[in-house]
Amino acid sequence: MSTSASLAASPLAVPGDTLLLIVRLGEGRFALPAAPIARILPMAAPMPLVAVAPGVIGGLVIAGTLLPIVDPRPALGIPAVAPGIAQHLLLLDTARPFLLWIDRAETIERARVQAHDTAGQPPLVRLGDAYLALLDPLAFAPGAVAGWDRAGW
Repeated sequence: MSTSASLAASPLAVPGDTLLLIVRLGEGRFALPAAPIARILPMAAPMPLVAVAPGVIGGLVIAGTLLPIVDPRPALGIPAVAPGIAQHLLLLDTARPFLLWIDRAETIERARVQAHDTAGQPPLVRLGDAYLALLDPLAFAPGAVAGWDRAGW
C-alpha cells in the first residue's frame, strides 16, 4: 500500500467481535465493518458531476437523492479501472450518505478486531489462514462538494 493508502485506511476505534463485509478491490481482498453499510447495489453508470471532491467519480440518484460515488482505488494505490456490470456500490448510511465503489462484495464474516498501534497502517483481521486489511469506509467519505445545493451536501 502507498502512503496515501495508510491515510485512507484509518484504524477503527472499537476492537472486539465485529461483522465484516469482505470485498475485492483490484487483486486484493479487504474487510470493512458491516455496520455503516445500508445496502449493496449493482454497479450503475455514474452521472457526471461538476466540481467534485477528490475520489468522487460521479453520482447516482438513490431514492430521490443524488449521492456521490467514491472510488477508493487511488487512495489505496490500486490501479484505476472502468466501471463494470459485475462490480458493486456500497451505500454508506452516514450523516452524509455516499456510495463506495468496489469490484465485488464477497461475503459477510464475524471476526475479532484487536486493538493495537497501527503506525499509520490499517489493522489486520484474521479470517482462516488469511490476514486482511480492515478499512474504515468513513475514511473515504467525500468532503463537501463545491456547487451542490442538495440537502446533506
